[in-house]
Amino acid sequence: MKVKIAFFFFLFFISSFSFGLNISKEEIRLVYIQAASDESACKKLLRYCDENKMSDKYLQSGYSACARMMMAKHLFNPLSKLSYFQEGKQLLEKAIENAPENIELRFLRFSTQCHAPHFLNYHGKLVEDKIFLLKTLHFHQDKQLKKLIVQVLLESNLLTPSEKSKI
Repeated sequence: MKVKIAFFFFLFFISSFSFGLNISKEEIRLVYIQAASDESACKKLLRYCDENKMSDKYLQSGYSACARMMMAKHLFNPLSKLSYFQEGKQLLEKAIENAPENIELRFLRFSTQCHAPHFLNYHGKLVEDKIFLLKTLHFHQDKQLKKLIVQVLLESNLLTPSEKSKI
């Protein structure tokens, strides 16, 4: 009996290290950047989001959503593409609905909307998110995130000269 209990605790101990590992924001951001142009990185991002845990469940859901939307561009079947994109869009909007003041989620939506093809009609919150990002950017201490946000804002061509000078 004692052997069975010891074996059970041993399996539980091992499985706690094998499944549901924590992943840092820094790690997931790096994979996110790569996933924008690389299918294997996109699959890796999906796997990271499905198999790991982040301290912020809404942020994890946001990255999972973006991975699904990015995966759409790597698929061949138009219906599958649309399905992946729509699923990701719904997940991202739900995450933002649950955590509307999360700058990283708003950044993810802004970035996605900047790069989404116009026929998908997913550009409705670009100005709102741009304003939110510009207002809150300087209050955050995360240098990696700030750098990423500034880079995407500048690449978006949506900033006025005055806004560019402020960041």
